[in-house]
Amino acid sequence: MLKKTLILLAVLILIGLMSTAQAQTNRRTVSVIFEKPDTKFNDFTLLDKLYDRLLLQVGLQVIVLEDDSTIPKMPDNRFNLERLIEWGHEVGSRYIIYLQIEERRIVRRKRTSIPFLLSRYIVEGQVDGVYSLIDLNRSKVVGTWELKTRLTGPRQWQVAEDYPDDPNLHLSAPKKYKFMKKLEEKAAVEIINEIKLHLKGR
Repeated sequence: MLKKTLILLAVLILIGLMSTAQAQTNRRTVSVIFEKPDTKFNDFTLLDKLYDRLLLQVGLQVIVLEDDSTIPKMPDNRFNLERLIEWGHEVGSRYIIYLQIEERRIVRRKRTSIPFLLSRYIVEGQVDGVYSLIDLNRSKVVGTWELKTRLTGPRQWQVAEDYPDDPNLHLSAPKKYKFMKKLEEKAAVEIINEIKLHLKGR
């Protein structure tokens, strides 16, 4: 009789430990949903940068919807809070980061201009969008923030001319790729810095 009681007790303790571990996992899991714009982004690395920082800096387990075909399909009507909360509970998340990128580009801009004397052009990388953090335990949107990341690249002073197509402002394909990776890394850091205080101790 004592032996059966001890076995039953051990089983109950094991179940309790598994339930606790699962609950802790759910509390520390975030799903990242990226809503794609109409135009495709080649070599888009922002999701990878965001994943690394959530995993290593904040200590969360991360589900990136775009990369995981085993999890339940998202509702067709993407930003429907009620359906997102239902879906988040279904996949076992505590948080959802909902990311919408509207613009990702490299532009040339005139920074300085003294007519007929001096001008200065710069190359600038731009990532624009919006992101929201949903806390599933509280069934609410914790916050929505605008993403407006800028990174300055090559710059060129011009004397007595105004020439935005200056070859010194041109980025080769490898340099352009590295530049965009650096821009998206900066965007990921900005996102993490904004949301991490809402993730601590939850």
